[in-house]
Amino acid sequence: LQNLSGASAINYYSPTLFGSIGISDVALYTGIYGLVKAIASLIFYIFLIDFVGRRRPVIVSSIACSLCLWFVGSYVKVGHPADIIAAGKQLSDSTVKGGQAATGMIMIYSIFWSFGLNGVPWIISGEIFPGALRNLSGTWTALVQWAIQFAITKALPYIFTSFGYGTWYFFASWMLVASAWAYFLLPETKGLTIDQMDYVFGYKTDAPYMIPHTSRTTKEVPTLIEDTQIEKVVSV
Repeated sequence: LQNLSGASAINYYSPTLFGSIGISDVALYTGIYGLVKAIASLIFYIFLIDFVGRRRPVIVSSIACSLCLWFVGSYVKVGHPADIIAAGKQLSDSTVKGGQAATGMIMIYSIFWSFGLNGVPWIISGEIFPGALRNLSGTWTALVQWAIQFAITKALPYIFTSFGYGTWYFFASWMLVASAWAYFLLPETKGLTIDQMDYVFGYKTDAPYMIPHTSRTTKEVPTLIEDTQIEKVVSV
């Protein structure tokens, strides 16, 4: 889902994607996009991640990113700025203003993406696995992530040619999937110890393949673990 968010597409194919919304100075806006994303990431992961947690930022940021991409795709569909520029015509005032708004949406997208799928997946992947498996799981996670990113990057020119403005809708739809995934399947791990995470993800229960307890807060988990340990002692 991180690779299907559209961020890597903007990073690697910014001239094409920015050009599709009528921007001529793509180098400038690509630099601004990267700078905004970097600053937002630093602020969030240094100062806020242990305060707001992991689960909620992914849900909120994915929905916000999706809305931004829906707006950009709709602008490209209605305004056709790239086609107008290619024909040597001047953009109308409304189309220019729409392009400015679309550019702003991409910058807003970069901020919200930095709060969610930019770094949270890496944090979660480092927290959820038992200590004995972390060397293997970390390597495997990185392998899968970069393999999928390579495939998406190679496929994007064909996606853009085939879908046109639908490329923005494509990534926007996947962001909605990401928000649903986080809501139903991603538990909050903020403030939990390794043993508590093993409990949340079912490593120390009778049903190791159960769906994570997304409804259990970080305040409830220690009590649940203590009660479970008491039951085991009594049964012995």
